[in-house]
Amino acid sequence: MTALTIPQIAERLQLHVDTVYRLAKAGRLPVVKVGGSYRAHPEMIERLLRGEWQPSQARKVGRPRKPTLTLEEVQGQELHEPGATRGFPSFSSAWRPLAGATPARG
Repeated sequence: MTALTIPQIAERLQLHVDTVYRLAKAGRLPVVKVGGSYRAHPEMIERLLRGEWQPSQARKVGRPRKPTLTLEEVQGQELHEPGATRGFPSFSSAWRPLAGATPARG
């Protein structure tokens, strides 16, 4: 028994290699990272195809991610102080008409 590589997994799942990489990185496939490459046990891929494996069964290895806020948690919150320009001048204060120019009339 040899572990399957991403191109072999893509062939079995009938997906593009880039899609399989993206799914593997997101923890949606039963793969492990060995060195710099992903590998999967053939039986785990067969279980996935039969619908016997769910992504929630995947064990995440590595540095934990920062918690992600949901849209409901963010709505209504000020992301920065009202009126703050984060070090950039506002458009109205940075704009100055050219000397001698008259405003356009529309």
